[in-house]
Amino acid sequence: MLIAMIIGAVIGGAILGFPGVLLGGVLGFAGAQMLAMTLLKGALGTIRAQFLDSTFAVMGALDCVSSLMLLLAVNFIPNAAAGVPSRERAPGDAPS
Repeated sequence: MLIAMIIGAVIGGAILGFPGVLLGGVLGFAGAQMLAMTLLKGALGTIRAQFLDSTFAVMGALDCVSSLMLLLAVNFIPNAAAGVPSRERAPGDAPS
């Protein structure tokens, strides 16, 4: 991608000067990105999508378990909520 940006910047600079350097660099990057996404739609793109799907599925499941544990602890353990401080005290604050 860096090579595409440099080539785009050189061509844009030769045609339009400094604004062409910026525009050519952006267009070179965009073109290289589109080319990479087109080439990665095959097996690697599928593997990447499946990895992200499974990762976020596990994270969602762990979040659900955490919420359920908190709900059960607060509702069924006596004084469970009393052990959780309502706010953090800064050093030097008077106890309330």
